[in-house]
Amino acid sequence: MKTLEILLKRILSVTLLRNLWKIVSPWLFCGNDRYCAVCRRHFRRFLTRRGREYRCPVCFSEPRHRNAIICLDKHAPLFSSTVPHRVLHVAPELCMMDFFLSLPNIAYISIDLSSRLARKKMDLRQLQFPDKHFDFIYCSHVLEHIREDHQAISELFRVLKIGGTALIMVPIRVGPTIEDTSVTDPEERRRLYHHPGHVRCYGNDFKERLEAVGFQVVQQVTTTELSEAEHPRHGINSEPLFLCTR
Repeated sequence: MKTLEILLKRILSVTLLRNLWKIVSPWLFCGNDRYCAVCRRHFRRFLTRRGREYRCPVCFSEPRHRNAIICLDKHAPLFSSTVPHRVLHVAPELCMMDFFLSLPNIAYISIDLSSRLARKKMDLRQLQFPDKHFDFIYCSHVLEHIREDHQAISELFRVLKIGGTALIMVPIRVGPTIEDTSVTDPEERRRLYHHPGHVRCYGNDFKERLEAVGFQVVQQVTTTELSEAEHPRHGINSEPLFLCTR
């Protein structure tokens, strides 16, 4: 199954093949037992990972992506608005990029230092946008890769309009944040932070880090938005989301 996922990722990276896969995959996984909030498709099951259902077979979204869209559907009315909104997508993922581009009245821009999907090559610690520029910012599983995270969070706050919303997500552990600037070995980082590219593992104090730059923060958990019986149908988990306003 892991080999199949790698192959499908490569297929999905090519626009023409990706569009073809979107047409074929609903037939291959025909059914109504599962629903992906990102691509708005019904199918028989999610693709499995480590023995459990995980990825959407159509758009390849993961639980955190579906968590985000379910949360946004309820808490971000700008996506149903007829008023144009500027959207910043940090470190774009294909499934979320397609979702944002499908929305009406959206001026969309994505940034990353290395991803070919990003429209602009840019460092999150030094954004090249004016103050109070964006109505909405989506930043998922990025800050744990950045040593100067306070600087990056401050930049997100700076470019968000007054009254705007930023949806920020990071992996969260129970307890306080753990980090050690002396740890540079990838395998040691994997042991400590569960990924060779992570420089910390955020804890319950992450909300305070966001508030320290001026954000007003509401912590959401998507599993509380739906009944327990609906969790497997939507393929979601209990990872927290942080809705930040200015």
